[in-house]
Amino acid sequence: MRQVISFSGGWDLPFDRAWAGGPKVLTKGWSLYPILTWRTGFPLDVSAQLFATNTDPGPAGDGAPNLVHADQILPNVATYNPRTQQTFNGDTGNYFFNPNAFTVAPLLALDNTAQNNAAALVGQFTEGSLGRNAFRGPGDINLDLALAKHFKLFAKERLDAELRLDAFNVFNHANFGNPLNLVCAPSFCSPVTNIDSAEFGQVTTTLGPRVVQIALHLRF
Repeated sequence: MRQVISFSGGWDLPFDRAWAGGPKVLTKGWSLYPILTWRTGFPLDVSAQLFATNTDPGPAGDGAPNLVHADQILPNVATYNPRTQQTFNGDTGNYFFNPNAFTVAPLLALDNTAQNNAAALVGQFTEGSLGRNAFRGPGDINLDLALAKHFKLFAKERLDAELRLDAFNVFNHANFGNPLNLVCAPSFCSPVTNIDSAEFGQVTTTLGPRVVQIALHLRF
């Protein structure tokens, strides 16, 4: 991640001063702990979706076609807000980038040539024109919040209890994951930015929704 900004703190809530005549067991011991985080997106690669075999030199001639990236054919890769829908090639969806900015057709042709006559690749070796980590996926903004209440219990206050409410992504803000699709090699499947998928360029996942938990801590 290129940029991350995080603010955190603790605030002892002054309920006992605001309600001086109230019962101390209810007004004392309240604390609030916020954590606000903003970050830019994770790196986003577009693979050519070639798989390594013992007999495939690949378009780069190095025997690792699985490392070849797609070719970028537009000068700039336009990105969009995943909350709104875009239409490309007759498909409407929550696109994050223009899928027409990339192609693998020349790389597939070179890969086929390499498997039959690797010498014909001389002067054409390529890893794809799209660089590694060439652009970034969607960013993220999140607020976590904890509300805690301390109690002193029993004789001589020997038992210290804390009742704590934790809320992660307290506003249930939609934070989007990288536009990934499932691709399967001969022996495994994994989520990648799959240029062969009908959902290529679309955001299909969100990051953690709001989660709330309640806990009781006892110290004695």
